[in-house]
Amino acid sequence: MPGENVQDWSTTAASNGTADSLINWAEGQTRASVNNSARGMMAAIAKVRNLTNGSITTTGTANAQAFASGVTYTSVPTNLSVLLKIGAGLTNNGPMTLNMDGIGNVAVTTSDGAALIGGEVRGAAYNRFVYNGSNWVLEASASREKSAAKAWCFASTTGIIAASYNVSSVTDAGIGFIIFNFIAPLSANHVALAIGAFAPGGTAASTLVTQIQSITANADAVIAVNLSTFSQTDPTNWHFVAYGD
Repeated sequence: MPGENVQDWSTTAASNGTADSLINWAEGQTRASVNNSARGMMAAIAKVRNLTNGSITTTGTANAQAFASGVTYTSVPTNLSVLLKIGAGLTNNGPMTLNMDGIGNVAVTTSDGAALIGGEVRGAAYNRFVYNGSNWVLEASASREKSAAKAWCFASTTGIIAASYNVSSVTDAGIGFIIFNFIAPLSANHVALAIGAFAPGGTAASTLVTQIQSITANADAVIAVNLSTFSQTDPTNWHFVAYGD
């Protein structure tokens, strides 16, 4: 490990005499070495400050980001926690890696070990990551909170996606029948809501009712029924959202 690195320090005071290669607190050290050791400790603490106060900004690309720790690590210490400012324009749009000090790309996961799917890390925002020995774990991602939508989609009557999150595709399964396919699977016990809307001047929206036909971890099916004719009817647009674990 490099010097001026608190990861090498011990919680047992007597073990810290030579714990850090650049800070000498050995018993009987020379008077001339004391001020150097004190300044070295200040530098080590300042490096921790920068790693945990968001002053370090990531570089690279949206799904392969990098940062310099200031410590010049040669391997990532297990349980290292960092607060990073994500570089402008580096919102991830799929699985993401993080490379510290050129050590190599390491996968970023959610707290439950799932790969990122896109939008969890936003450009110019702050995110905390903890290295668990294998991966960087993204803490407190809003997209993984129970109160946040786990998938949503705005699509045309034939399933052309205008905007979406965690929806890979929309299958037009017939008149008034559509299937929303997920990128990352949801809990089989999730809750979904769908609305079929008509364009102004079309059939009155009040005559159309939508129903969740089926809910699975990988896709939800929705039907729309015209209450005037009691037949399945294609709306002008589909609006869909899913919540849950």
